[in-house]
Amino acid sequence: MNRVYIFLIVLISSCSNELEKNSIIKYLPDEPVLTISIKEFENVNFQTLKFISESIDFDFSPIENYSPKGEVLISFHHTSKNKLDYFLIQQFSDTLSNKLLDSLNYGDHNIYIDKNSNYVMQKNDFLYLSKNKLLIENVIRNSTYESNTEFEKFEKLYENKSKNISLICKENFEGLIFMDIPQSVKRFSNLMLYEFDVLNDEINILGFAKSDKKREIQFLNNLIKSSTDFFDITPENFSKLKRISFEFNQIQENLNSVMRDESINTYEIDSIYQNVSEIGELLVANDTLFLLNFNGSDEINLFNSTKRSKLYRGQEITELSKNNLKIDLLSFNEFEKFKYFTKFEKLVVFGKNENELENIILNYKNNLTLTNQNQFEKFRKKIPSKSVSFVLHKNDKDLSDTYVYASEEISNDVIYFSLFTSPNDNKEQIKKLELISKTKHSKSILIKPTLVKNHRTNDLNIIFQDSDNELFLNNLSGSKIWSKKFESRIISDIYQIDMYKNGRLQFVFLTLENLYIVDIKGNIVKKTGNKENTSKKYLSVFDYDKNKNYRLVVQEGKTVSMYDSKLDVVKGYRATKSKKTIANKMNHIRILNKDFLIQYYDDKTFTIYDRRGRERIKLPKDLKYQSTVFKNNNKLVFQGEENEIIRIDISGEISYQPYNENIIGMVSNQEILALHTDNKMIVNQNGFNIPYGNYTNPNIYQNYISTLNLDTKELFLFSKSKKIDRFPIFSSIFYDFSTIEKQTVLVVVGDKDELLYYTVD
Repeated sequence: MNRVYIFLIVLISSCSNELEKNSIIKYLPDEPVLTISIKEFENVNFQTLKFISESIDFDFSPIENYSPKGEVLISFHHTSKNKLDYFLIQQFSDTLSNKLLDSLNYGDHNIYIDKNSNYVMQKNDFLYLSKNKLLIENVIRNSTYESNTEFEKFEKLYENKSKNISLICKENFEGLIFMDIPQSVKRFSNLMLYEFDVLNDEINILGFAKSDKKREIQFLNNLIKSSTDFFDITPENFSKLKRISFEFNQIQENLNSVMRDESINTYEIDSIYQNVSEIGELLVANDTLFLLNFNGSDEINLFNSTKRSKLYRGQEITELSKNNLKIDLLSFNEFEKFKYFTKFEKLVVFGKNENELENIILNYKNNLTLTNQNQFEKFRKKIPSKSVSFVLHKNDKDLSDTYVYASEEISNDVIYFSLFTSPNDNKEQIKKLELISKTKHSKSILIKPTLVKNHRTNDLNIIFQDSDNELFLNNLSGSKIWSKKFESRIISDIYQIDMYKNGRLQFVFLTLENLYIVDIKGNIVKKTGNKENTSKKYLSVFDYDKNKNYRLVVQEGKTVSMYDSKLDVVKGYRATKSKKTIANKMNHIRILNKDFLIQYYDDKTFTIYDRRGRERIKLPKDLKYQSTVFKNNNKLVFQGEENEIIRIDISGEISYQPYNENIIGMVSNQEILALHTDNKMIVNQNGFNIPYGNYTNPNIYQNYISTLNLDTKELFLFSKSKKIDRFPIFSSIFYDFSTIEKQTVLVVVGDKDELLYYTVD
C-alpha cells in the first residue's frame, strides 16, 4: 500500500515523447472503452491475469492460441448498441498458414478465419485478432484511435505505466468490478489507468488519472489526509463504511467550484459542520447510518432542535424536530431524512429510526466493533493510517471476514485510487460472537425463549410467551410465524418431540391447567388436564433409548403422572405417589445402560428410581442436596448440604469431597464439572475470575458453561479452558442455546420486551 506514486509529474505535464515508429498502440481501432496492456507476456503473472479476467468477465484463452511473446494489447469496443467486441494486437513473427481455415481479401490485405471463428490479420510484425471483422478492417483503413483528440491523454497514461500488466478504462465502460465492487471511472475522469499486484490472494490495485473540473471527485480536492475514529463504533456485522476527511472551508470552496451555476451565487454548508473533522456513511444489514466526528465533544451540543429522548442501555437516543444535515458531497445528500441521533463522546451517529441506533449501541456495549476484532486489527496494520477518503467493504462469504479497502484522493487535479485486500490469515480459528438480529415485542416476555427446530424449513425458530399469555413462534429475523393465546402462563420448559416418528416435530409444555402438545403450525394436537390444583407443577420429557418412545412426566404436589406421547397413562410406572412434597422436575441419567430417575423433595432429600419406578439405590435419610444431580465420569454427582461434592457410583457407594471455597452453584456433564464459587467459575480445575454478585445457577450447553449475573444483567460464557471472548453480554433474565449447521446460536432477552440473537462460533 505504501508504493510511491512515481509519475505524478509526468501525468500533469503537457509534454510527451514521440511514439516509436511501430508502437503497438498506434494500431488500436478507434474508441476503445477498455484496454489491457501486457508488456511482456512471457513474464506475465497468471494470478494477476486471472484477477483481471474475473474483474472484466473476459476469457484470455484466445491469446494463448497464438503463443504470444512480447507485448500484447487487448481493447474492447462498442460495435453495436448492446454488444462489446474485443480486439487483440500482439507481436508476432510466425506464419499463419498452419493455424487458419479460410481467408478473404480486404484491399491489399488478407484477413483469415481461424478454427474459433476469429478474424485474423498479420501486418507490421503484429498479429490482429477479433470476432468482429469491422475492427480488423478499421485498422487496414487507418481508422484508428491515434486520430482521436482523446488519444494524447490515453498515450500519456500508456507511456507511464510501470507494471507488466495494466488496464486503461474509459468512463463509458460499465463492466469493471474489483472484488465484487463495481468501479466508476466517470466520477474520476474520462480515462483511468489501473495497475495490479496480485500474489496469493493479496491484491493491491493502484489507479491514476487526470481529472477535469466538473468531476465528482473534485469535492475532495486538496483535503488533508487524516486518521479515522469510526472503526471504534463500527459493528463487526457491517457491510460497508464510507468515510471522508472533512475541512469546512475547503469543502465549501470545493462545493462552490463544482456546483456553481447561474442560479446559485454561493453554496453554504450548515454551521453544524463547522467543527466536524470527518463524515461517514455506515451500512449494517439493511440499515444506513450517518456518522460525524467533532473536533471537540463540547461542540456536539449544537443539536438544539430536539423533540424527545430516551435511554437504551444507559445511552441517550434523541429525536430531532428538524434536520439541517443535507450536504451534496459524494452522495452524502440523503441525510436530511435522518431523524434520530446518539453520541459516543465526540462521535455522533444518526439513523432513520430508533432501532437502527439501538443496534449500534448494543454492538458497542458488547465490544462487537472492528477495533475489538483481532482479524481486522491485523488487516488495519496493512492499510494507511491516514487518508482523504476511503470505503471499507466486508465480504463474509464462508465466514472468512475478508476486508476490502479502497481509498481515493485528488491533488492538483491528479487522482489517486487504491484498492487493497488480504486473505484471512486464520480462517480455521475464526470463532466469534456476532449479533444476528434484534427484535422488539409489544409486551414483556414472560418465559425463557426457547430455540427450536422447524422441520418444515430446517431452520431454527424461537418460541416464547408474553405477559398476555400469548405464545409466539418467530424466525431468527424476528418475523412472527404464528401466535396463539393460552389460558395461563407456561410453567415448564418447552420440549420438542416426534410423536408420530415421522420427522414432524411437536411442542410439549405445561400450564397451570393443562399439559399440551402443539404442532409446528400452532394447532393443539393433544392436551390433558392436571390432576391437582397446586401452584407448583413440573414437567420432564424422557426418551430412554433414543427411539422416540417418549415419557412425559408431570409432577404436582405428591403425585407423579407418566404419559406416553399420545398422552395415555403409562401403566407400568409404580412411583405415582410420594409421602413428601415434590420440589423440582424429575431428571433422567443413563450410566452404562442403566437408567436413574431422580425425584427431589422440599426437605432437600431425593430418591433414585429405575424406569419402572422402583427404588434403584437406597440412600441415607440424612443425605441432602444443594444442587440437582448430574452425571460425571460415569457417576452421579451433586453439591451436598455441607459445601461438599458428593459422588454416587452405580453400585450405590457414596464418596464425599469437602470443598475449601464456598460453592454457590454447580453444573456437570460426563466430561465437565463446573463450580461457581464466590468470585470464580472453576471448570475442571481451571479457575476464571468473575465479579461478586447474584448469579443464576450455571448451565452447560455442549462444551459451554454459562451463568447470568442478575444484579448487573451480564451473561458470562466459558469453555473448559478459557473465558469466551466478548463475554459478558447484556441479558436481563432469560437465555437459550442451540446449534444449526455446526454453529452455536444464542438467544437472550435484553430488555424485557427485546430478543437478541447471536452466533457464538
